[in-house]
Order: sequence, then structure tokens, then C-alpha cells
Amino acid sequence: MRVLTYNLQGWRTIDDRPNLDLVADLLKGADADVIGLNEVYHPAPATTGSALGWLAGQLGMSYAFAACEARRLPGNSTPVSYGNALLSRAPIASASSGLFMPFLRKEQRGYLEGRIDAGDRRTFTVVVTHLDHTDETVRLAQIDDLFSGVGSIHGVPALIMGDFNCVHPRDYSNRPDALTRLSSHPVGGQFANQPEGPRVVGRMEEVGYTDALIHKEFLEVGTVIPMDEPLRLDYIWLSSSTLPGLTRVGVLEESSGQEASDHRAVFAELFLPGS
Repeated sequence: MRVLTYNLQGWRTIDDRPNLDLVADLLKGADADVIGLNEVYHPAPATTGSALGWLAGQLGMSYAFAACEARRLPGNSTPVSYGNALLSRAPIASASSGLFMPFLRKEQRGYLEGRIDAGDRRTFTVVVTHLDHTDETVRLAQIDDLFSGVGSIHGVPALIMGDFNCVHPRDYSNRPDALTRLSSHPVGGQFANQPEGPRVVGRMEEVGYTDALIHKEFLEVGTVIPMDEPLRLDYIWLSSSTLPGLTRVGVLEESSGQEASDHRAVFAELFLPGS
């Protein structure tokens, strides 16, 4: 099974053009079985129906959506919902969602939890989330909220994925100077979270999850476009029972100037327990 996480930047390219066709082409080529999407406007209009519904149809997938807040689409005065989406080739048996504790002058964030029917009476749970982009302390609180909300019905999620807006110290183990430079960046300095250092990944590991890319030693790769140095903010986290089935990971590269979003998609290939 191939799973993928992607921040599609509100259906817009870096230079603010509609990116629905580009996103569809990218995801068709990715050939993923399960896809988590961040920064989704829904129902954003498409030629027929909503953009999310059209995309799911193009991929032959079912979908679920969870709103975090209402926003206005570019060039449109009518607010629509903005949040996370889950697409799956297998049926989505059920879906639930939750909002994280609000913080003053911070975007409202949340999560989407989907239970996927793998056939032969087997199911697995996937969580899609998008953490705060400005403050590590807020992200830590959102992680705590996440684990207070998920898993109570269907047990421990097999996968948690999305734009975590944090950095993994292992990505900087061979280039500590890059982390030092990041800490002094006027916008990105909060990712380094000095003097304590990055802490979100440690919290995820404390509760039993492993970053798929780090586990496969796929280091120092960037998922944010454009950056002078590699900066990875997008993650696929595997539970302890799912981790042994991990076989391959990667980041989808696009031609420079032809990217669908300001993020790159991250994928992992794995065998689920019992499959």
C-alpha cells in the first residue's frame, strides 16, 4: 500500500494560479492508495461540482473532509470551509474530526480521522492534521489535543500524517550549521525553537510514533518550495504495529517552476499488519 501526504496550498500555485489540474496530474502519477491533504477549501468550485469531489473522481477514490474554519476563496466573497481531507481507494467506513484548543490570533487547526475498510473484515485508521505554523509551544499543545481526541473509538491510528510545521533534529545531524542559520531566520526561526530546540517530534515519539522518512534514513530532503536549504515540514508517522511493514519512502519532485503547490508530497509504501 502506498500512502501520501500533501499540502496543496488552497488550490493555488506558488504564483497564485489555480492548481487543480496540476494537483490531479501529480496525484495520478503518485499512484497512492491513501492520500491526506492539507489546506483544502471545500466546496471550492470546479468545472463540475466541487474541486475536492472532482479530484476524488479523477483518482477513483472516496473522500472525507473536515473543516477547521470558514474562509473566503481568492476572488470570491462567499466563505467556504477550510481544512483537511482524506482520499482512499478502499471505502472510508467512517470519519470523525475535532478542533484543537483555539489560541488568540492563531489559525484554528484540527484533525480528520478516517477508518478505512481494507477488506476481509480488516480496517485501519488514518489521521490527517495540520499544525500551527508560528509557534512550537502551540504545536505541542495541539499534539496533546490530538491524542486526547483520536483512538478512543477505533484504537491506535495506524498512520498520522500531514504538515506538522516542525523540523526533525535528525535532518540536521550532519549539518548543524543549517539549523543555526534557520534559528536566525526572521520567519522560520521558530521552527528551530531555540534554546530548547525542536520538540514536536520528540512528543510524537513519546506516544509511540516513528517518522517514516527518518526510519529509512531519508534525510536532509526538503518539502517546502522555494528554500535556499532543505526544509521538511511534512510527515508520515507510523504506529509501532505499523512500522515493521514499512518498505520504501520518498518525496515527489516536480520540475522547477512547474510545482502545483509550495509543498512537495511525501509518500511511504508499507504492508499493514495482517495484509
